[in-house]
Amino acid sequence: MESPSSDDAQARPVHDRQHLLRDLALIYLTLAHGTDEDLTDDEVDTIADELHEWQEEMRQESVLSAIKGALALYEREDALDQVNAAIKGVHERLSEEDRQLILDDLVEIAMADGRYMHEESTFIGELADAWDVSAGEEDRGHWASGAWTVLQNEGPAESWTPVHDLALIYLTLAYETDKDLDEDEVDAITAKISEWIPGAENEDVLGVVREVMETYVQGPRRRVFAESVDAVGEVVPQHQHEALLADLRYVAEADGVILDAERRIIRDLADAWGLPAEEA
Repeated sequence: MESPSSDDAQARPVHDRQHLLRDLALIYLTLAHGTDEDLTDDEVDTIADELHEWQEEMRQESVLSAIKGALALYEREDALDQVNAAIKGVHERLSEEDRQLILDDLVEIAMADGRYMHEESTFIGELADAWDVSAGEEDRGHWASGAWTVLQNEGPAESWTPVHDLALIYLTLAYETDKDLDEDEVDAITAKISEWIPGAENEDVLGVVREVMETYVQGPRRRVFAESVDAVGEVVPQHQHEALLADLRYVAEADGVILDAERRIIRDLADAWGLPAEEA
């Protein structure tokens, strides 16, 4: 058997069980830098924090070593092959629960610079598909038993609740109209969701928003916007529909300007919820 040439060795993805932390670092780095060609200090700090948590569990290489190794792979001519190998390796070696946790990490990293970009959304959605992860459905709705809200299910507790539906509507308004989601918009969405579930802890509300963001990037087949509109319209009493529209205006104004596309969505929602056009 012939020894591989130096060119073959260069092209072959560097991938083995001893470098799982490096693989994670490479995936995190690809999200943070590859989607906008920029790597901020906040993103670096968030990547390091997330890797430290995994390093304690894996007890393998150091975080610094993992990041250095990931940077070396990221700068190679065959960087895309290395990233794909890392994605495949994570799928093969980690449980679905752990892969879900990595998606959570990626959302945190994406928001570290205060913006949630279309490219980041697409990347996370593609990873969710590649890893056969459905955005942590088994963990959703855990707050519902301890927090009263008009947005309750009639039947037994489910992983996706009307609160998730409402958050999805807010997110669609903020993101779909300009393919950009900044920190002010996320804060506005979180604040308004908190008002609908006043008994919930802040971490629970943030968890709902994060879960919806993860589901949103996986495409319309996961949760159709129209279904969420219908669900919210059914559980929220008619006399509170105007409050929903007021919330939508608040979210739309969070980035300092209301776009025509946002106005159209609000008018369409007013129509769907049986409100006169002037209310929008």
